[in-house]
Amino acid sequence: MKYTIFILFLFSVSLSAQDYFYSNSLAMEMERISDIQNISKDDIEWLLEKIIEGEKVKTVLFNYGVEYQSSIRTPLSYSEYSEGVLVQEIKYFVDGRISNIISYNSNGTVHRNEIYEYSEDNKLLGIKTVDGSGETEESMEYRFREDGSLRTVFKYGDDKITHMENWNSFNNSLFMEQSIKGSLRDQRYFNEDGLIEKVQRYNGEDFIYEEVYTYYDNGIIQTITRSDYHRGTVIVESMNIQGQMIKEDAFKKDLLLYSSTYFYTGSELTGKEKRSSNLLEKWVYYNNDDERTGEDYYRQGLLEHKKRITDSETNSYTMELYNKGSVFMRLTYEDDVKIREEFLNEGKVTRTRELGEV
Repeated sequence: MKYTIFILFLFSVSLSAQDYFYSNSLAMEMERISDIQNISKDDIEWLLEKIIEGEKVKTVLFNYGVEYQSSIRTPLSYSEYSEGVLVQEIKYFVDGRISNIISYNSNGTVHRNEIYEYSEDNKLLGIKTVDGSGETEESMEYRFREDGSLRTVFKYGDDKITHMENWNSFNNSLFMEQSIKGSLRDQRYFNEDGLIEKVQRYNGEDFIYEEVYTYYDNGIIQTITRSDYHRGTVIVESMNIQGQMIKEDAFKKDLLLYSSTYFYTGSELTGKEKRSSNLLEKWVYYNNDDERTGEDYYRQGLLEHKKRITDSETNSYTMELYNKGSVFMRLTYEDDVKIREEFLNEGKVTRTRELGEV
């Protein structure tokens, strides 16, 4: 987010006291209408009327003949109306600097007033926002370096800092921002390209969480490392050049908790594997609808049994049992009820036992 001080420049325009233009919903002057007397205003979707009275310029935007919005500009103010009701007013100093931005309620009372404060050399020092009763809602404070570049921005609420930004001097880019809510403090760091590099979270003075980002040359995230220091866990997410997650590894105290691998065909997820790294390992497979299609279980590195889901709605599946890595039995289930047993030797069925259909 960059902060810009808007300055009003007034130009002398050679227009008659009253002019009409074809326009749009943004009240832009699209094309001047020279024969307004011969045209029905009700037939024009967006019609802009412009009236100049000395230094005051009034514009009225009509939508098929009905007033949609209007504004009045003078050298020291700009007022915007909706259906004849004042909704916002911007006030200026004589040199064009903004002094106030005031928004109004539908009954004409002040809803919010932004008050701009400047240094003696006209640098913006702060913006204070007060409500209709004059109570301060929030305020912004700007600090500059000796060379005039923006250094730090503070945002206050309830007389406490709720947000802070540090800016680089060499390219006027955001370097770090900090948000505070209660005892939690989030700090975000950015690289020269404006991409987030690191997020750190503190609870009071305790450093409890961190995210570290790396990128491909095209700006796509390559990895995100999420460290939860309270739980002692680290999760590493890896993306391909298209930004799709291809791997997720979770660790606790350097021990692998689980590892997930994702497979794609074009932009569609076509497969997913998940394994845990205890003595008993579990690999889980998914289809492109993220529905579970199978599971493999390993004990001490050897395949123990394999499950393949044939119908997830009826909970129908086959189960293969292994001994020292070789399959010796295949079980078939329908509606979670075993209906068949097959005995295998060297991968071939040697005997089948039917248990009846469900």
